[in-house]
Amino acid sequence: MAPSRHMLCIEALKKLKNLQKIIEERRKRKKHKFWVNPFLAQRGLHDLEANLLKDILWEEGQDFNNFCRMSIDQFNEILSKIPATEKEWLDVANDFETLWQFPHTLGAIDGKHIRIKAPPRSGSDFHNYKGFFSIILLAVVDAHSRFIYVDIGANGRASDVMAFKNSLLYDNLSRGQLNLPADKPLKGQLSKTPFYFIGDDIFGLNRHLMKAYNRSSNLSTAQEAYNYRLSRARMTVEMAFGRLSSRFRVFHRPIEVSVETCDTVVKACCILHNYLARKLAQAPNPQQDISNQVLPSTISSLPVQEQNTYKYACKTRDNICKYCITDGDVPYQWHKIKKQVPK
Repeated sequence: MAPSRHMLCIEALKKLKNLQKIIEERRKRKKHKFWVNPFLAQRGLHDLEANLLKDILWEEGQDFNNFCRMSIDQFNEILSKIPATEKEWLDVANDFETLWQFPHTLGAIDGKHIRIKAPPRSGSDFHNYKGFFSIILLAVVDAHSRFIYVDIGANGRASDVMAFKNSLLYDNLSRGQLNLPADKPLKGQLSKTPFYFIGDDIFGLNRHLMKAYNRSSNLSTAQEAYNYRLSRARMTVEMAFGRLSSRFRVFHRPIEVSVETCDTVVKACCILHNYLARKLAQAPNPQQDISNQVLPSTISSLPVQEQNTYKYACKTRDNICKYCITDGDVPYQWHKIKKQVPK
């Protein structure tokens, strides 16, 4: 071996020995100690949501507040779920009748396209009719524009009706597992009317889902009054979507995460929207002078209730239509539809 190469090897070995000494010295140094809450120290061993969060609920309130930055009562309020009892559904219906003057309404249903980045190898599955990639947020809201049910994740190519028919809500509604209130007569009527959700024209008319009369046909004054009253009550879901987008700027541009993560983000935003809506609650009552008006009571002669068919759904809608110009008449509707009160 040449002398120059021999010297280079010796220098390289010396550098390796020095590097080894430095590493050993660093290992001998004392590690800094930090105090960690015993609860937080278990995060690496146990799942946070499944186990630790449940355990901390049994701890003192201050510990929970330090970890979640909210009280236990606020946390439970955020986790409020869809109405599960007949009384809870009746509370929703009473709010709709008080604030929006539309009876027996369990919620307003509609869909919103959430803009996303095109998932890999998805083709045109998520490309909607508006010209961008999206998933569908199908929601039911109460009279205060708060979400009481959401179904997230249907691809943007699907319609609101397809998303609804593939949802758990539709399945439970078809099986009669939502504990809906029993049919009751409208004020001043003899025949019983079921409780129902309200939607736009794309949804199919059935026993528990009401929509407007076809506007392309020659509508009577009563039908125009019914359409206005239903559209006015259905504003709640449109306002909910508008406030959701205004409060969370993540909806102002495509969400660049996986579809699964996007579902979680949208669901979290809906929950926080409900929390903020309760804290900033203002009764959405544009007709304050008549919201508590005592309506006259008269008796209407209506057909006997039939089976759960499309024909029966049409008769139910006709009953509500008649209610809107008799016992449920409110003065402002005639100004809105630019018609005179029928004699």
